[in-house]
Amino acid sequence: MDFDELRDSATILVINGTRLFTQEERHKLDESLKKASIQLFMVEQRGIQNSIFNGIQVILSNELLGLLINGLLMPAAYDGLKQSLVFIIKKIRTGNFRIVTPNEINVPNIVLKVNTSNGEIVASISKVISEEQIEKYIDSMIEAANAVNDDETNTGGYTILEECADGSIEILSLKSYLKKHNKID
Repeated sequence: MDFDELRDSATILVINGTRLFTQEERHKLDESLKKASIQLFMVEQRGIQNSIFNGIQVILSNELLGLLINGLLMPAAYDGLKQSLVFIIKKIRTGNFRIVTPNEINVPNIVLKVNTSNGEIVASISKVISEEQIEKYIDSMIEAANAVNDDETNTGGYTILEECADGSIEILSLKSYLKKHNKID
């Protein structure tokens, strides 16, 4: 399967998480997602993007995002998607996998990401989350994708989803996110 086929099918792509899953766990994930007509693809990718994200990316394909936006996933398939994402995130957060740099050893960040025609939507997940919380992230990704796709002036930008103290998800442009965290004036 090439990347064009991957992009054009309902797929979850896990980058740099392959070594975290046993063959049995991967098979279980594959089977669970196949029931929902979703493919799982895992790949190891080293390079500058990996050093920027400093962790593991979980990417929902454009086709899968489209199914979510249009409400075309059957309830059982949607539940299977949520359960699989929760399992992947929990495995990464509680596994023995660490990012080792000269200065420190860390549990890897998990970046849940989708690409739209007008940019990327990124959510950094720093803890184990429940199905209810992943549903909030999915709903926020749908809301952000609709907003980004409706904004013709926003091309190639980043939209950041950030969990608030009350458990809600805030949708921020990259500039707003950087201002909020005092990275720019």
